[in-house]
Order: sequence, then C-alpha cells, then structure tokens
Amino acid sequence: MFAAAAGLLITAVTAHPATASICPPALGQPDAITYVVPDVQAARQQVERGTGAVFTSLQRTVTLTVSGQRTAQPVMLTASVYDPPQGPALELVQVSSPGSGAWSGDGRGHVALSYSVADVRRYASELRRAGLRQIATGEDIAIWRGAGGVTIRLDEHLPAAAPPVTSAAPINLGAPVSIALYPCDPAALTAQLTRALSLSWRSTDTYQLPWTLADGSAVSPSSTSTTSQTGLPYVTVANASSHGFPGEDICGIDYLPSYLVYAASDVTAANAQLAGAGLQFIGTVPALITLHIGAGRVPIQVVHTSFAPQS
Repeated sequence: MFAAAAGLLITAVTAHPATASICPPALGQPDAITYVVPDVQAARQQVERGTGAVFTSLQRTVTLTVSGQRTAQPVMLTASVYDPPQGPALELVQVSSPGSGAWSGDGRGHVALSYSVADVRRYASELRRAGLRQIATGEDIAIWRGAGGVTIRLDEHLPAAAPPVTSAAPINLGAPVSIALYPCDPAALTAQLTRALSLSWRSTDTYQLPWTLADGSAVSPSSTSTTSQTGLPYVTVANASSHGFPGEDICGIDYLPSYLVYAASDVTAANAQLAGAGLQFIGTVPALITLHIGAGRVPIQVVHTSFAPQS
C-alpha cells in the first residue's frame, strides 16, 4: 500500500548523516508489482473483471537516458493502478517509444518489482554490487536489470493511493499475496535478490501436483520453490521447468516469466470468473490452483487460501 503523504512512500532514514548515503534503507518487499503491456486499457479491463480490482488511470512523462544512448528522451507512461488498503499496488503500464529500450514492448508479460524511494541515486552502488546493471535512468526514476531478466524499478513518484471503489465483480480477490518468478537459474536469482533487496528465504518446498491443462492433457511436473520470509507481497522463486505449459512464455537470459498470485477460498469460482473475463486458461490443479493469462500477457494464478504463503 502506498502512503498518501505528499503522494510518496518515504522511508525514514535514521542513520547519521555521514553514513546515510552509504547505508540506504533495505528495499525488501516491493511497493508495487508493475507489468508493461502494449495496450493498458485491454489489460485493465480483463484484470478488473477477473480479479475485482478497480484501477485508477494516470499519465506521466519521464525523461529517460537508456543504456547505450547518449541523450535523454521523454517517455510517456500511461498507467492503470490498483492500490488496495493492504498489500502491494498493481500497476499496468503502457510505455511509449523509446521506452522499449528499458521496458520491452515485445508482447510478453514483462514484470518489474517497483519501489518508492526518496532518492533513486542512493541505491546505485548497492545494486551494482549485487550484480544488477542500470538499463535506464532519469531525474526521479531508475530501472535496473539482473539475473534471469529480473527488473527492479526505483521511483521517487509512485502514485498515491486512490479512494477505495467498490468492485462490480462477484469475487474480489484483493491484492496479490505473492509474485512468483520462474527463472532459468533459480539459485542465481535468489542469491541476487538476497544481496540487492535484503530478502531472506524460507526452506525449499518440492511439489508434484496433478495438473490438467487447457487441452485436457494431464501432467505432473516436479516443482521446487522458495518463498521470502515476509510479505506482502511474498516473493517466490521457482524452477522454470515446473511450468512451460502450452500458452506460457519461456524463460531466457533477459526474460523472466512470472505469475501474480492471489488467494481464494473457492478456486473453482475464481477460475470461472477469470474465464468469463476473457483470460486464457492455462491449467488447473482442481480446487487448489488455477492459471490464466490475460491481455498484454498479464499472468494470474489463484491458489486456495490453504496453499498461499502465510506469515
């Protein structure tokens, strides 16, 4: 949840002024989960109908210098933001050219872990030491890329909370409880997120669940994952081989598949609502998990409340 004061979430710094620039506050859990989409209105419509979220429309122009370019250029961010009373904000962003140099507009669901900070420059040394590279920077925004294509966005002007609006959807799934990431190298990503964000992790879980896919076929891949100790949102890193189902995107050097994870007491009803909203059905473990991908490749996973990460 974003703080409303001055439209920013400002993390208090209690360190002595002489050391404040050396030891910035740990980033920890993201303040927002951001998906870059080619058509923000199409993505918003499906997510609203499928999850019960109610978005606020925002526009903003930032001046970005993209890595490899010498001159800064204005980039229009057309966003729809859902900022629930509890949990992370969800942001769908359409990025104008030349923003594709920083946030790809290739049609896949590109996710960024977004953080509201007082000064984007204070984290540069920490993130470089963790092995990330800066791919775009502006006066009040910086975008970093790391292992397996993970994207970290630091922003001094993330949007403030909008007044709550009642959802028209029968089921309101609320805020995502977790962001699940499926890199080609889970160990490398987990290690980097530990260094960059100061996340700590629970013990590894292994599952072999009976999936029914959209074509009716049955598969039972082995899934190994680890989840951050704290939320919201929890951050889960899982082996990419546990997915790769028909209709899903595949991990690569600079592409990180993901799922927004919601919890529901009735997964079957949530599955029906997502399908009715027009999202593409990927697969299900009946009554336990369901997977859908919406417009702009926004991926949504609903799990039974008993299967969701708990504090």
